[in-house]
Amino acid sequence: DNWSFWPGKGELYQGQEPHGALLTTYVNELTRDALTNKSDKMPQGAVIVKENYSPDKELAAATVMYKAEGGYNPNHNDWFWMKRLADGTVEASGRVDSCQACHRSSERDYLMTPLP
Repeated sequence: DNWSFWPGKGELYQGQEPHGALLTTYVNELTRDALTNKSDKMPQGAVIVKENYSPDKELAAATVMYKAEGGYNPNHNDWFWMKRLADGTVEASGRVDSCQACHRSSERDYLMTPLP
């Protein structure tokens, strides 16, 4: 209840593959502060939770990025990834190759969603 939306975004904004057609993205306080200050790097403990919805607004999955302790995944800026389907099944977690491959193209610490 106390998480913020991604700065400049609200509920059910337009998404793109491989995430849903509609998205709602939440950030913890560490992430919000870093984004608000336009930091190029997220601090250890930063968490981003993205709800992935179908075009008819049905929740399909939740995807998570968590900035782990230094040394967890140094080749990918220590990000931990997770995808959990709407039924609770964890489809992927940890050092997820498909997440790392897509997000590595980012110029801002693997973050793809633009800031306002």
